[in-house]
Amino acid sequence: MAKGRKPKGLNDLAPLTKKRNPGRYAERVQVDYLAEIPPHPEFLSDAEQQIWYDVCAEMVADRTLAQKHLNVVEAYCRSLAMLRELHTQIGGDFVITEETKYGLVTKPNPLFALYQKTQAEFRLLAVELGRTPRTGAGIKSGEKPKDGKNVDPFEQMLNSLPGRGKTIN
Repeated sequence: MAKGRKPKGLNDLAPLTKKRNPGRYAERVQVDYLAEIPPHPEFLSDAEQQIWYDVCAEMVADRTLAQKHLNVVEAYCRSLAMLRELHTQIGGDFVITEETKYGLVTKPNPLFALYQKTQAEFRLLAVELGRTPRTGAGIKSGEKPKDGKNVDPFEQMLNSLPGRGKTIN
């Protein structure tokens, strides 16, 4: 019968004060977030352009929009505009009735299948951009401006305690 692993004692474990590899994160790319709303691509429709400005304005305010995200934002805008258009075309008619030589036939609306595929694509793009409640909570935005308005109240409370100096922002 096989034996289990021999348990290690506390002295055999790596000490907590051991320094990590300093070059571990050296290869990470620094992202330059955009400070202004970029111009929309010329081929977007009016509805897609409005979505572009709404999404980009929100992402610029959150400091999460970079140049590398613009293709995903474009696909997101096109997908959302298509969803809205399909929704108006379907208009609640998920089942259509057609008259054939055999009589009335009820079948699913073909636009509804396209609506479902577009909705699945839209969900993936929304997750990629952090535009869902769950993914939006996990995205760390860029540095906030140091104008004094974006101060954490908990940090202010800690700084007011005796013996606690100011933190570097």
